[in-house]
Amino acid sequence: MTDGGSGFASAVKKEWPSTRVQRCAFHAFCKVKRYTTTRPKLQAGQEPYRLSKDLLHIGTLHQAGMWVERLMQWCDFWNDFLNEKTRVEGGWERTHDRLRKARRSLVKLVNDGTLFTYLDPELTAEGPLPSMNNVIEGGVNARLGGCSA
Repeated sequence: MTDGGSGFASAVKKEWPSTRVQRCAFHAFCKVKRYTTTRPKLQAGQEPYRLSKDLLHIGTLHQAGMWVERLMQWCDFWNDFLNEKTRVEGGWERTHDRLRKARRSLVKLVNDGTLFTYLDPELTAEGPLPSMNNVIEGGVNARLGGCSA
């Protein structure tokens, strides 16, 4: 279980390459929320915010599959919008960079296979696994701050 820090990913890759990793669903939500805010004005921002919030309630592989399908539909529908560029002094820049970052964060987790590890039947044979590390973070780390849903 990881909150997404790069140090952990490097350690796993180097020291435990066959270890299955679960990205904390709550931290995945927080990352998207950082890019969209809690009250996105554009529909293109409201949808990934809702999708990321829904991550906190997925309990079956079927729900996970439906969630991934919704994400891919959002990516396809808003692709042209997210690729828009704005002319700035000295060149061009992406108009919707924050939404692109939100998209990238979710798509990367799906592609890496770290978003729904907790639902893998091979790993849950002896009982359910957590989707987030909030139990840990609610203890000694609670004073450090964090993201609230």
